[in-house]
Amino acid sequence: MIALIWILLAWLTGWIIFHAAVPDPHLLLQCNPTEKTSSPWPSFLFQFSASLMLGLLLNSWLTYLFAAALNRALPESVHPLLVANLMIMITAITVFGIYFSRQRFHFEQSKWPVLVRSIQSGTGFRFVLLIVFWCALAYWLMHYTFYQTGDYLHAGYSVFGDFAPHTALTASFSEGRNWPTQYPHFGGDGISYHFMYYFLCANLYFLDLPMEWAINLPSILSLVSFCLLLGSLAYRLTGRLFTYLLTPLLLFFRSSTAFWSHLVGLLQEAHQSGRTLNIMQSLLNQRTFIGSTTHDDWGLWGVNVYANQRHFLSGLSLALIVLLLILPDVKTGLANNSISRFFRRDTWLIHLSTNRKRLVPALLIMLFLPYWHGSALVWLLLVLVPLALFANNRLSFLTLGLTALTSALVQSRFFSGHATQVVKPAILIGFLADDDSFLAILKYLLLVTGILIPLVIAAFVMKGTERKLVIISLFMPVIFTFTVSLTPDVTVNHKLLIASIAILNIYIADLISHIWQKKRKMLPREPVTGRFKAPLIMKRILVGILVILLTITGVEEWIIVKNINVNTVSIQLNSSLAVWIKDHTDPDALFVTAPYHYHSFFLSGR
Repeated sequence: MIALIWILLAWLTGWIIFHAAVPDPHLLLQCNPTEKTSSPWPSFLFQFSASLMLGLLLNSWLTYLFAAALNRALPESVHPLLVANLMIMITAITVFGIYFSRQRFHFEQSKWPVLVRSIQSGTGFRFVLLIVFWCALAYWLMHYTFYQTGDYLHAGYSVFGDFAPHTALTASFSEGRNWPTQYPHFGGDGISYHFMYYFLCANLYFLDLPMEWAINLPSILSLVSFCLLLGSLAYRLTGRLFTYLLTPLLLFFRSSTAFWSHLVGLLQEAHQSGRTLNIMQSLLNQRTFIGSTTHDDWGLWGVNVYANQRHFLSGLSLALIVLLLILPDVKTGLANNSISRFFRRDTWLIHLSTNRKRLVPALLIMLFLPYWHGSALVWLLLVLVPLALFANNRLSFLTLGLTALTSALVQSRFFSGHATQVVKPAILIGFLADDDSFLAILKYLLLVTGILIPLVIAAFVMKGTERKLVIISLFMPVIFTFTVSLTPDVTVNHKLLIASIAILNIYIADLISHIWQKKRKMLPREPVTGRFKAPLIMKRILVGILVILLTITGVEEWIIVKNINVNTVSIQLNSSLAVWIKDHTDPDALFVTAPYHYHSFFLSGR
């Protein structure tokens, strides 16, 4: 219960900051400044999800910093998280009490009747169904791959490798006193891993959530918030509610050639063996990840990534908030042809107080994002560079970039002892392609993304300068992925590609919407004559084919995740080993262990 109150207070923190910075979030989502949105739900869901992600980020960092400062001063019998949480929660409740009393409880009261009426009239009901759908999908994915029965934690076969550090970090703060913070599996050398999301999980575990919910609840909230924020960005960039609904689906049911290469393999196997093969049965029983490129057998590009890397969608959600906050500057810059006046003082300065206020939550995110999710920060910085060239208020972009880089250097120095331990950039052409030639890279991209790249090219040639600029900006991380490695293992660059694909899906959804709609507006009772019926049917068939090609690999990957994770690796929460260690060693003790991985030893917090 206390953990849920903590989450509520975090959300209120984000809401107050976000509301002060953006009093009318509807204005951020306007694709056309003169348009009037028929539903209040997009702006409300944007503010709700942005406030939640911002609040969790800020309150987690504040709790961590207070606990770190108090660690040495407190006796062993008093855990730093106890005092830090008391300070945070008492302060938050006091501030909220003063704030709401001064506001006379004007907590967006006017919105609630409008939201309720929109549900009753039917226009808002689709959003309620959408939220229920994403919540159900998120719950199934997170709980199916990691759950608890009695005293045992079960991690599915496709995720238990990554849950070794996840559970170890969670226990190191809640059961131990991991300040100064170290990586539990490699103690004594600081930490180069963006761990703050798992500090959030640790804090919820300390506040009495079961371990499964301490990790699964933030994961569910992150996935749902990401879908709502991605939908908000889609609506802002296209002005179509259809893209709000479809874009997240295109990410979780991804485009790839993997399904078709797997299907061809099954048919060839049946032909060579001379026996009849039940293709549907084989597809439904598949227990290994499909695909023909390097590390496809890891599930490197599919839905398993989000079950495995629980902090990824949380980091991307924060990046999307920043994008939505700076898009008004891009729109104004394009309208005023700012690129032709690049060196003019007025295109750099932040003139309006509303623009300065809007910068505040973006600055906070840039300040605290490096050790929340480093890849999300790298992706965001790469996308912001071309956008800044054409935007107004360029000083705000420069401020965001310098804040992020300075914060990343300071945090790396503080946590790992040296910035170069975290990032070691090197030129590496080709990523995971067969070789470093352009044709090999293009072939790899087409194998991984299927028809997405051709459709993006089709979307690019459609009308709209902002559309072209955003698509070009999203290809900056793609180029970076295939040319630079920031770590010894270049595979981690796949997150940059996934993030760009997530946003590019907006324009795929928009293209599908354009194909689906009737070209000529017809009167309500005007019959669809033969002159228009045939092209309309052909367009509907084309949309059906495109949707199948875009999602069939993703559908198969959900089936595979279900089949693989029937089997789990289990560890005991309160094993005799962990209990003995907690009873007989200091909370900050450092152990030299056997080559343990996902092991109950690390649940001791040492």
